Amino acid sequence: MQQFGFRRTFALHRVRSRLVSSRTQLANQIRGLLSEYGIVLPPHVSQVRRGLPLILEDATNELTAFSRRLFASLYDELLSLDDYPWFSFRFWVTHSDESTRIIIAPASRPEIPGG
Repeated sequence: MQQFGFRRTFALHRVRSRLVSSRTQLANQIRGLLSEYGIVLPPHVSQVRRGLPLILEDATNELTAFSRRLFASLYDELLSLDDYPWFSFRFWVTHSDESTRIIIAPASRPEIPGG
């Protein structure tokens, strides 16, 4: 039974790893394509997530109507990758026997002064 739990946890980890990699690749592709228009974003997924809507709204940059639609589509794809449940800590806790035991066990909870 323990081996089944390990395999399940390992499979979840591999799927999550692939999704994180896909999200990073997409963010890097967006940044690279934007740089061809002279628009530079810092190298982090959160920067792309925050900055791209502002860039799409800015009518003064060199983006064409087609490129705005293309970037909007890529932005939607980026957000859809964030919607996968395996990114969340809560998903991992509720689907991992080992994590559940660690979090529920009273001895594993730190004492909070004055709490």
